[in-house]
Amino acid sequence: MRIIDIETSTKENPAGTRFSKDLFVYHGPWQDEEGQLFRLDTLCIYFVRQGRHTFVLNSKEYIANAGEILVYHPNDFFFDLRFSDDFYCTCVYCTLDFASESVDPLHFQQCLRYLREKPILHLDKEQLELMTSYVSLMEKRNNLDSSRNYPTATELICKAYISDIFNLVFRETPIGNFQESKSRPATIYQDFIDILASSRKKERDVEYYADKLSITPKYLSQVCKTISGKTAPEWIKEYIMNDARRYIMGTDFSIKEIAAQLGFSNFAFFCRTIKKYFGVTALELRNQKIHENKD
Repeated sequence: MRIIDIETSTKENPAGTRFSKDLFVYHGPWQDEEGQLFRLDTLCIYFVRQGRHTFVLNSKEYIANAGEILVYHPNDFFFDLRFSDDFYCTCVYCTLDFASESVDPLHFQQCLRYLREKPILHLDKEQLELMTSYVSLMEKRNNLDSSRNYPTATELICKAYISDIFNLVFRETPIGNFQESKSRPATIYQDFIDILASSRKKERDVEYYADKLSITPKYLSQVCKTISGKTAPEWIKEYIMNDARRYIMGTDFSIKEIAAQLGFSNFAFFCRTIKKYFGVTALELRNQKIHENKD
């Protein structure tokens, strides 16, 4: 499995430009990576400007055609990438913090939640012209801005581009029409789960998520318990353990590398946690997958 983040994108796509630790932009065709499994560490906004792209995202197959925009979330898994011969795209890789700076905070998590279920945006003629003008301007500015040490024109264009994409999602999908249908606690709970699901190195402290949601840790745990029957710490542990199992059984990373990927600085503690949660050691968990494949 290959992990795609801004740093690796910079190395593997020299035609693109890394503007900061939070932003990388690439324009061009794409190489077919047959049989390769990828996991994203960034938000990826992928505008198909020409041709067609088929892929499997989180176990579901999609087809994206020219004039459509894909939005991949951090921690998404995708594979079986196929491209038409005339394929050409613009990819904006950015952190969630970078993207959220340009979007109404009340709408940002709602849009992300919608896009996780429906990652392909279909543009009408007017929308297509607007998005094409954005990416064309980015492409023209690309080389001019790459050596600057202060916020660049391309960064500002990207923020405006992202803002218009999220505003489009909010205006023209059900989330814009039914934003008031959920109670405040239900919205808090869903936003907490979305933040948790989209983070690779998941913070274990409830205060981190409460700060993101502008509420107290105690209230966040109460909301989670009332709606789901589980407290916030229980949800955090479940997501961390699910990530651990997916890495152990689905990748070739060593157990020590997986512990580091998930933010465990103490390897022995990671091993004890796996044993306590799953009832087997990390190595036994990996061997289960090997036996399943042989069967």
